Amino acid sequence: RFLRGFVWSNSNKPAKRFADVSLSHAPVPTVPQPVLDDSVVNGTLKNHPELFAIVTPIKVDRFEELLRDHPNQPFAQSVVRALREGFWPYADAKPD
Repeated sequence: RFLRGFVWSNSNKPAKRFADVSLSHAPVPTVPQPVLDDSVVNGTLKNHPELFAIVTPIKVDRFEELLRDHPNQPFAQSVVRALREGFWPYADAKPD
């Protein structure tokens, strides 16, 4: 369901390619400051780094080189950062 319109579609219109969408997509989000400042979160990260290992088959340095001329640099740089530091899942970690 998350790839609807990118990989396949129920309509006769051609599916969008992510390369096209990346031209106008907003940067991927970073971790919100309240989460970064949370002592429990920081303690968990410090004491259990194995829980949050960042593993990717992507050669991030090479990927970054390939994106050097991408017309949407804020988006491209945010993806590279997220590949190195981890993606924020658009979650509300601290509901009111």
